[in-house]
Amino acid sequence: MAKPNLTVTLEPIIAGKATYLPLGAATSDGQPQAEIVLRLHIINNESNRVTVTGISISFPQSRTPVSMKQIDTYNNMNLFGGADTYWSNGFVYLDPINKKDQWPNMVFLNFTPTRVTVSLTCKNGNTGTNYSEPYTVTQDLTPHKSPTSEGSYLFPYSISDLRSMEYFTASALHRTGNGGRKGTQIFAHDIGIVGFNSELQKWSDTLTDSSSKNEDYRIWDKPVRAIAGGDVRDWRDTVDDNTVLHKFPDKPSGAPDNWTSGNYIKIRTSRRFSTGSTVSEITVFCHLKKGSIPNSLKQLGAVVNAGDIIGHVGNSGHTTGPHTHIECTDSSNALRPLPFHDAWIVDYNKIISTNTDGMWVRLLGQGVPKDSVAVWPNSEKPYVDPLPRPPVVEGTWQTVRTGHRLIYLRSSRILDWEPASGHYRIWDYDENATNSNPLKWPPVTQGTWATIKTGHELVFISPIDKMLDWEPATGHWRLWNYDHNASGNMNPLSGPYDQASSSNGLLGPGRIVVAITYFLLIWEPSSGHWDLVLYKTSPPFPDVELFSGDHAEGTWKSIRTGHRIIDLGRAPFENDKPRVLDWEEQSGHYRIFRFDNNAIDTNASPLTGPVVMSGIWEDRAGHSLVHFGGNRVLDWEPASGHYKIWNYDRR
Repeated sequence: MAKPNLTVTLEPIIAGKATYLPLGAATSDGQPQAEIVLRLHIINNESNRVTVTGISISFPQSRTPVSMKQIDTYNNMNLFGGADTYWSNGFVYLDPINKKDQWPNMVFLNFTPTRVTVSLTCKNGNTGTNYSEPYTVTQDLTPHKSPTSEGSYLFPYSISDLRSMEYFTASALHRTGNGGRKGTQIFAHDIGIVGFNSELQKWSDTLTDSSSKNEDYRIWDKPVRAIAGGDVRDWRDTVDDNTVLHKFPDKPSGAPDNWTSGNYIKIRTSRRFSTGSTVSEITVFCHLKKGSIPNSLKQLGAVVNAGDIIGHVGNSGHTTGPHTHIECTDSSNALRPLPFHDAWIVDYNKIISTNTDGMWVRLLGQGVPKDSVAVWPNSEKPYVDPLPRPPVVEGTWQTVRTGHRLIYLRSSRILDWEPASGHYRIWDYDENATNSNPLKWPPVTQGTWATIKTGHELVFISPIDKMLDWEPATGHWRLWNYDHNASGNMNPLSGPYDQASSSNGLLGPGRIVVAITYFLLIWEPSSGHWDLVLYKTSPPFPDVELFSGDHAEGTWKSIRTGHRIIDLGRAPFENDKPRVLDWEEQSGHYRIFRFDNNAIDTNASPLTGPVVMSGIWEDRAGHSLVHFGGNRVLDWEPASGHYKIWNYDRR
């Protein structure tokens, strides 16, 4: 015969078309690619043996076929009559005996493929005679779509679990295995965390120079999250974590065949289409920490929502160190790619060596690139630090110390107030100061308030030039006019314009008030309860208007005692929402939210997710952060008087 009598079918295939994984570029000026990984199911329809001697993959856009190397890796290409086998183009060893010189048979294209042709050259296994023609199969190609409304998955982690200068890391090359002949692991990812060590000027997956314990690794014990909604199909949660690192453990006596996965959970995601067909994919998360899978998920069919914590990163099974292995198949165990959305990627070496503004690439249905990249799993673009070094100016104040409060007014004026004595000073703030005190001597005005002292709180409402003066113990409040032109010994607060006792409980013990544009955010840290009040921008300002007008309320679960909420203002460009900083002084953990102006109408939280940015500031316990107008943030240590003023990067 001119060519062998075979049947060859391809995977991954959906709705009659083979699928490939479009990859995001490692930088915004880089080249995106298409990753072609195919699983071949080969059936010998002859009575004679057929030996496959070569496989090549070609595309209409290219005249040069890509020849596969070492195709007989699993000794499965000598098919007796009626026999079948599987083959996939993953990693092979050019020296298979000594396991040396690993070679990727995966195909990475710099163009968008539309069709693929797979050619198999063969010989008669009985006679050794070559067939004169190859067996070929041609299939349409289309980008892979996951069975979700977005056609892709979330990355299985949250930026809220990262330390400062940390990123998740992954690549499209799964170097440690193909998953057998069926190649189920070729599209898999081994995910870790890298962080930048500023002292050593290098990236590292460990917290220190030590890597002998699981706890040394940045990824250890991090929450792993569901990449989509679905239901649990299988799990294991009883395998001990390996304590000897940097070597694969021996298989324990009596361990099951899938012991290599360690502790794992399998989640099925399905989508029913208008045609009536249902597409399902099953994702397995491996090497989880022993005992970390929630009890509620340890039952067949348990419902999982996108973003739910499904376990913690461990070091169980066939692994040399803490990480998470994820792979995806269909219900018949055919390999499936992993496109992602709401994630950003970049070559992590570019984060330090260049200005990364504009270099991050957003994944919207693409996979991570061939080479390892930093991954930021969030819809908002990441930045290294919202308060980037160096500070605009720093120094030490001799008379602005513990017991003082600093409040930004407007037009570069700062109120410096001592509640214990009632003494106040208003300073001109020099925004251009770089080597001198930004609070210009002498003060614009100073004096002593007789009735605004300890037990009072002051909140400046800049759009209406009013100062809210309230006593948390009683709820009594006064609204003063602020006179920007006051000088010498003139009192800058006149009036009061209006005063009342808050009878509706919005002001009182344990409450904190933050003025954000035209809103008062009133928050109780102990319970997380918040109230949002829209105040009027023109007189009159009676009690019923200021505290009983448009109103929303709710409760935060994660913004509680120990947190501080700081208004960061809004950018001077159109349609930018105000930014709000949520900061835990003791841990240094921070999150920056966009403030939702429409929350007053929807009764939803005004601090809407996903966060713009999060991270951890080190060594800021005992500091006070104050928005100094525009893009400036004061970082001040009252105990020492030391201060730094940062440019806040809101991009």
